[in-house]
Amino acid sequence: MIDIKKKKMYKLYYLRINEKKDRQGLVSELNKFYDKNFLIIPEAEILKITSQMEIEKEKGIALNRTLKENLFTCFTCIDNTVPIIIVGKPGTGKSLSFQILFNTLKGESSKTQFFRERGKLYRYYYQGSETSTSEGIKKVFEKAHKAKKDNKEKNNNNINLVFFDEMGLAERSSNNPLKIIHFLLEKDEENSVPFLGISNWRLDAAKINRALNLSITDYDVQDLEDTAIAIAKAYDSNIANTYEDFFTLLLERIVIIFN
Repeated sequence: MIDIKKKKMYKLYYLRINEKKDRQGLVSELNKFYDKNFLIIPEAEILKITSQMEIEKEKGIALNRTLKENLFTCFTCIDNTVPIIIVGKPGTGKSLSFQILFNTLKGESSKTQFFRERGKLYRYYYQGSETSTSEGIKKVFEKAHKAKKDNKEKNNNNINLVFFDEMGLAERSSNNPLKIIHFLLEKDEENSVPFLGISNWRLDAAKINRALNLSITDYDVQDLEDTAIAIAKAYDSNIANTYEDFFTLLLERIVIIFN
């Protein structure tokens, strides 16, 4: 049974639960303490943030459940200097989430007042590989921290983010480069910078447990259906409404074939 005194903290963990059945179990317990469906709370917050982001819908980008959760979690962590690592197979929107954030957080040039107040996002990029070294990772953090100090002296609120791509490849390096991640991420607020890492597969927990880990699970039929409809809406809402039943039937057939 969930302690009612701790019910607020469970909002933080909802998005970290991977399996839908486990999420539903948590929601069932939390609904005993709320006068409305608990899901209304996180979903409203997610929609409030993601609806203001600059998403190029004309390119057919589907703002589905996974992408919305990625965007919301990444933005919240970056805005609060909480390191985050996203793990998921190729095609689950990891790099896309960052690109949307990068296009949205443009300081005074941002389209909405909410994001104008957050400052401009600057990326300090590190490409993970099987030849990665701790020294190379450290240098990227040092550049980002120096930029942060310069911003403070100029009294601006720009965001200096370390973006670590392909952390999984770096973990395979014989140089054991991820051993320095603990040291770099456990600094106090004054000496830390926002961090976003992405990987195609699960990492060694002992190396990355200083960050919030968001794992993206495989899509089920409902996720695929929602994604198909979202893509159709990005092109033409009439198409989505007209062929919604067709998408449902098609996806059911695909699942049968591949199972």
